[in-house]
Amino acid sequence: NVRWLKADVRDMRALFNDDSFDLVLDKGTYAALECVSINEAAQGFSEAHRVLKPRGLLITFLLGYPNPMLLEQLAVLQIRFKVIARYDTGESEAAAAMAFAVRRLAKDDSSKPLRYGNGELSWYRDQDKYDA
Repeated sequence: NVRWLKADVRDMRALFNDDSFDLVLDKGTYAALECVSINEAAQGFSEAHRVLKPRGLLITFLLGYPNPMLLEQLAVLQIRFKVIARYDTGESEAAAAMAFAVRRLAKDDSSKPLRYGNGELSWYRDQDKYDA
């Protein structure tokens, strides 16, 4: 049984409680929001973080690399994700197709969250280490 619901990905509080899902799957929604504004995309990621259970997965597909300003905004909002897998087509930055599996960190998880700066950003191709 499948039930289709219409909701604003930036605010689903009327439909879903905190810690409701083991998995959130995105195919371009956050990238589309990023075209509107970094804040809109950050709100979407924040809402995915809210509805995911601790250690739940967000799988997202992007055309191109994540915007560093978005990652900075996520850090400001204290959104705690950790990249556990990445697929990169190896194309130029403009043509890259990327897929990420990102785990929500639990509040008591001592793992380093996804961060921008100081060489800790594992979303980028030149980053050899993963946060697995």
